Amino acid sequence: MNLVIFPRSLIVLLLCLAAPSALAFQENTGGARGDGIADDTAALQSVLNSGQTVFLGFSKTYRITRRLDIVRDNSGIVGDGTASLLMGVGPGEFDNASKAKYAANAVGVFASGVSGARVEGLRIRAERLTENRVVKAIALRKCASFRISGNDMANFSEANGIVYIGESQHGVISGNDIHDGFINPRSRAQLSGIVLDDDDQGSSDIAITGNHIHDLTVGAEFFARFGYQTDGINITVRNDHIDVSGNRIENVGEAIDSFATNTTITGNRIAAAHAYGIKFVHGASFSVVSGNVVSDSGIGGIVLASSPTAARDTASNVITGNRVSGVNGDGVYDNHTTFGIGIVLNGSHTHVTGNRIENNIVDTGGTAMFGILAEKGTGNGNVISGNTVKDWRREAYRLDPLSVPAGAQ
Repeated sequence: MNLVIFPRSLIVLLLCLAAPSALAFQENTGGARGDGIADDTAALQSVLNSGQTVFLGFSKTYRITRRLDIVRDNSGIVGDGTASLLMGVGPGEFDNASKAKYAANAVGVFASGVSGARVEGLRIRAERLTENRVVKAIALRKCASFRISGNDMANFSEANGIVYIGESQHGVISGNDIHDGFINPRSRAQLSGIVLDDDDQGSSDIAITGNHIHDLTVGAEFFARFGYQTDGINITVRNDHIDVSGNRIENVGEAIDSFATNTTITGNRIAAAHAYGIKFVHGASFSVVSGNVVSDSGIGGIVLASSPTAARDTASNVITGNRVSGVNGDGVYDNHTTFGIGIVLNGSHTHVTGNRIENNIVDTGGTAMFGILAEKGTGNGNVISGNTVKDWRREAYRLDPLSVPAGAQ
């Protein structure tokens, strides 16, 4: 038998190819214990204060009790997918009960006014699921060229954005798994996976791609009082040029809720949105919704709505090439107006005008009232054409003639 001797350099290369995550970086945690018991906040923050990137150790759990701040450009917190940040919920830890967005007891990882921040490959958990805590995993404000990717975030209760972005530009939120949150308080609350908020001037040029957001649920008592107040992705007013593509969103109240302009929502797969799959409201405009697959929504698959509060119409959007199926399959919304795609009245302050709903396939499974709906009084100049509609409960189309030009179908 011939014995083959490989050069040492080739052996190192083969090891790197076989286990890239383990050899990609050297642990850099400022002496943190990483045993899930000791408070590692100060040690990790010391690395960030020096301008270095924290690299978490393989399969270690770092317990933190206050916010970690990324304070220098081109730094952040990086793991290999096995290391965890465990957010303590004891008294004086992550116990925010107010609506404070960025407080030290309200955010796990925070950055403000920096460029090139990285939060990658982490498992971020609240120590236990606790009601009446308004706590986020990650929040960035006034940041540029950031990357939030490959993280696994779970066990959050009330959070207006488990990942929260305010007034930031040129960022990527990709490949994250955001899941298993639950709310059931006695007062109105919100739980959302990813939020682009309207802090000051809003955010722009953000890509939200390839994320999996699922199982953000509410209790029966809360649902009876307030409805299903969980969102997969929420993009509020003053946000501009946002790309939402290739995400999977399942078992939430509303999968994608946008008030923004110049947004592209393409190639997403949405299932079991308990209210709406994709919703445009409060002045959402000049956006394209295309190539999405929306199944098993509660009230409607895709909706464009007027607003009781916004300053502008929901206008000039294009809804094309989407597939909508299976609305109100469990009959929870039998007493509501249900539809595959709808233009609906949500207060008369503004209108829904100049939108195009074209070349979509709608199959409501015989459980929704209408295939495509345009309600009376919503607006005018909307074009509905070239769609395939089948298996409705009452009508394929119910179109207000003032909202939709004559001859549309």
